[in-house]
Amino acid sequence: MCHSIVVFSVLRSLEALLQRLRPNMTELQFLVVNDRKSAHLRDHLDQRVSFAVHQETEEEPVWTTMDGGKDDVFIFDRCGRLAYYVPFPISLLLPGHLPVVEDSLRRAYDGEPCGLTCEEPTERNPRNTNTSARRNSLGWRLLHMFVGGGQDDQSQECDERKQTQMRVCCHPNSRTQSPYCQQAPSCEELGAACGS
Repeated sequence: MCHSIVVFSVLRSLEALLQRLRPNMTELQFLVVNDRKSAHLRDHLDQRVSFAVHQETEEEPVWTTMDGGKDDVFIFDRCGRLAYYVPFPISLLLPGHLPVVEDSLRRAYDGEPCGLTCEEPTERNPRNTNTSARRNSLGWRLLHMFVGGGQDDQSQECDERKQTQMRVCCHPNSRTQSPYCQQAPSCEELGAACGS
């Protein structure tokens, strides 16, 4: 019961943050990923927020792929590149805690932490160097992982986690100074483990 109260408090805080930011960040999107071990809570979570609640499955192991833990927050830019990783406990959105998630969202939205343009234009994300037009068309996303225990596999071989770290942190346009990349093995180590 106590775990559920905390989870619903976090949901209320996320919803309040989204409503506070949305007037100035019209394309901001939140997404909660519910751990597969807590699938029984999905309907309760879905009823409490206006944003999407994704249910992790064996086929889509989001927590493992992102190397996520309970209450970790991932902030992506319009191109789908990781702009900020805010680990628990500094990710807490509850009263009395520093607004690190909100500050990171504002920096990602107002700044260009991952560069001015996407590497490859897509139909949804065309290249645009006009800052005001681009800001109004950004598909900002926040991936908040908060129900369950995180990844199950801590394997040291070239797993999905290391492949993701290599894709996110070793890409020429990546934000290698982000906490997520600073915690990852070096690009040389990842390349040696994954054969790239």
